[in-house]
Amino acid sequence: MATDIAFAVGIVSLSGKRVPAALKVFLLSLAVADDLGAITVIAVFYTSSVAFAWLVAALVLLVVVWVLRQRRVWYGPLYFVLGVVVWYCMYRSGVHPTVAGVAMGFLMPMQPLRPDLGAAEIADRLENQAELTATDVENAAFLIRESVPVGERISDRWLPWTSYVVIPIFALCNAGVALSGEALGAAVGSRVTWGVTLGLVVGKTIGVFGAATLAIALGIARRPRGATTLHMIGIAMAAGIGFTVALFVTSLAFDSVEATDQAKVGVLAASVIAAVLSTLTLRLAASRASASELQLEALENEELFAESAPGVVIDER
Repeated sequence: MATDIAFAVGIVSLSGKRVPAALKVFLLSLAVADDLGAITVIAVFYTSSVAFAWLVAALVLLVVVWVLRQRRVWYGPLYFVLGVVVWYCMYRSGVHPTVAGVAMGFLMPMQPLRPDLGAAEIADRLENQAELTATDVENAAFLIRESVPVGERISDRWLPWTSYVVIPIFALCNAGVALSGEALGAAVGSRVTWGVTLGLVVGKTIGVFGAATLAIALGIARRPRGATTLHMIGIAMAAGIGFTVALFVTSLAFDSVEATDQAKVGVLAASVIAAVLSTLTLRLAASRASASELQLEALENEELFAESAPGVVIDER
């Protein structure tokens, strides 16, 4: 059910400026919400037994994190250690530990301790001081660090590890499927494979495009500037690209190894189909938009020429 953020945004980015920036932001927001929905499903439907003592310990620690944020104790390493302990308690409780990551993400301070100061302003203050002491430099370093939110600092610090180590390992662990001729033959005739494929390719397209169109019609949302109906259909198709989290949910949803492999084949097939259809649709939308712009420009030029030279007739043969 989840949209793979990296693949979906990457596919749309291949279209470059052909896709309005607002639609890219919409897809990114949709993918994040989609993944959160998938994690909620994991927590609710794939928790077999709960050790309440460990669950209470995790909840107490989350309350501690909230109190620290409210008291403006914004020390990055402290939040990191608490996050690891919360993850362990959630794991021991029987609730899937991915929920701990989501909870910590919501509770992480995303505002700087000193929003009134920027790094450039602090540096200018140092430059204008006649004499600098070690204490002045330490205070400036502290203020510069605290001008960046804790959540952003932790994200930047661990981005190389998460991007190049954790996520690839996560994807490889969940993408394992035997693609032998016999397995593919079984997948082609499997209702599980077809259900997953159609759900991602057709279901996601209809659901996302339909919900967006309904929201615009009801006045809840506005169509992004420069976006056509084809643009919106192309973005909705990109939402059907499911890889990491979708494969992870698949491994939890089925008890049978055969059914799990068939579902994974469906996810992989749907991701390829959705990526191709999305790319083609967005390119078609861009070409039509360009043609419309050229026609409008030609019409404006004709009107301008007619106003400047009313006695001259344009021969269009």
